[in-house]
Amino acid sequence: MRYDIQMEALKHKQTDYKNLCTIRRARIRDKRVLIRTDFDVSVEHGKISDDFRMRKSLATIQYCVQKGAKIRIISHWGRPQGRPVRSLSMRGIAHHLEQLLKSRVIFIPDPFKASAMDRYGASNQMLFFENVRFWRGEERNSRAFAVKLAAWGDLYVNEAFADAHRKHASMVALARRLPAYAGISFAEEIFYLSRVRDNPRHPFVAVLGGAKLETKMPLIRGFLKDADRVIVGGALAMGTGIWSMHFTAMLAFHLPITLAYDIGITALSMAIAVGVSG
Repeated sequence: MRYDIQMEALKHKQTDYKNLCTIRRARIRDKRVLIRTDFDVSVEHGKISDDFRMRKSLATIQYCVQKGAKIRIISHWGRPQGRPVRSLSMRGIAHHLEQLLKSRVIFIPDPFKASAMDRYGASNQMLFFENVRFWRGEERNSRAFAVKLAAWGDLYVNEAFADAHRKHASMVALARRLPAYAGISFAEEIFYLSRVRDNPRHPFVAVLGGAKLETKMPLIRGFLKDADRVIVGGALAMGTGIWSMHFTAMLAFHLPITLAYDIGITALSMAIAVGVSG
């Protein structure tokens, strides 16, 4: 999987895929559906170089279209620190979504303006809001901010698994304001992670990447209990200071952990070495 594996999805044993309340269980015809997506995509020279995360959300978006829902997309891009940053506007990403869906998408620069609500509040067209992190209320998990977002929808869908661990308004406070459901891709993530957590097949190799080692270290320790080998790659493998000391200690105690600067090549070679069949 290309999403970061999140600790919250694994540490709670009560997480049960079969009982997960997904969008397929909701009655959404003619309903305004707020879909929180993860469109934090890679951009090079002003063009999207990897739209994998966008494509993963298409199943939920298209399902809602087929069921006659009125779709409103909420997402973020980068870290604008609660203020508008022109280079982090999602207008271009909204246009890319149009191309993927081959359907018109209306970009809303400021969903909190009364004029925007007056014009598009009941619209049947697909709406795409500007970068939700342009407003401070998002990362503060502001209840007042969530109330304003909730005015645009009748129900809420989380299709941003890679960000679901964040205590942000569009993840937490908003989900408490409206009937909330998991998206199709989100549910798939829970299904596969639950299977690995509860009944892993051996040989079992866990491959972890990302940038924030402080949030991944508990997960690494957890996998070390069950996995035949844990491969830590990318920015995680290049940890400095106290995190570097953690890895040094793990290696000194001969724990089954490998640091990989080229995570793809190392993961492939290690999988072959331990006989992982997929």
